[in-house]
Amino acid sequence: MFHRRGVWKLFVIGLFGSVALLAMSCSGGASQTELDAAKAQLLEKDKAIAALQAKQAGGATQASPSPAAAGLKFPQYPGATPASIPILGAYANAPVRPAAATPTPLPAGATAPPPPTPIPAPVVTVPLFAHIETVTSGPGESKFNVDANLSCMKTGLFIRGQQIVWRMEVVDTSTGKILTGDDATAKLKLPNGEEVTMRYGRHGTPGTDALTAWFWTAAWTIPMDYPIGTLDYKVTVTAKSGKEMTFGDPLTVRTPNYKGDVALDTRVTIVAPGGG
Repeated sequence: MFHRRGVWKLFVIGLFGSVALLAMSCSGGASQTELDAAKAQLLEKDKAIAALQAKQAGGATQASPSPAAAGLKFPQYPGATPASIPILGAYANAPVRPAAATPTPLPAGATAPPPPTPIPAPVVTVPLFAHIETVTSGPGESKFNVDANLSCMKTGLFIRGQQIVWRMEVVDTSTGKILTGDDATAKLKLPNGEEVTMRYGRHGTPGTDALTAWFWTAAWTIPMDYPIGTLDYKVTVTAKSGKEMTFGDPLTVRTPNYKGDVALDTRVTIVAPGGG
């Protein structure tokens, strides 16, 4: 921080010196001796800036970890067996997506047909709208002592034993009002028949307004023998005004992978420890 401030100060000094030198030159009121002295002063400032930049770069190089050591550090509990369970794994040296096949040239004089026009989904008017997302829980919140390496991270991939946290905002589309616990009730229903009552409350550090947000939440710990695969949950919101609506996993997208033979799914997915 000190080096950055030092470089910035010298830069500002040099900048004002350059402006002053330009003004002296344009005004014609400075002698050649004064101009030479100003140039010499600016040159010294440039050298000082370069020296500080080199020192700062050297310090950053020494402090920066190598790419191999730059991975996330997993928290360890006292006396517990070390574990390494990433939220989302990644393959190193994955195969490169194959190049698209070269289309067959059209006969001379032929014109390619236009691509089909996408047909948009029909317009739908709803009484309530909900934004729902799933995030990881905080340390120690799973009854099976299975934690993610990062807390409150948006993700749709969870392992058995981990706790899933749902966060939701609900809007009355006729008024634009964001519904609170005084306006509605909400229940989360899981595929196995379990129901969890969602609670409206604040998120953040108690006693301070810093990083505070208010929303609906629900939490559920995945049993260690729960079937792996997608988790098709439903959330039913019932407003005191009489409006009611059931929401599923929003904006579900399915697409083939780079091989074209396996569909990827953006729904919440449960996997076994180790990704199996």
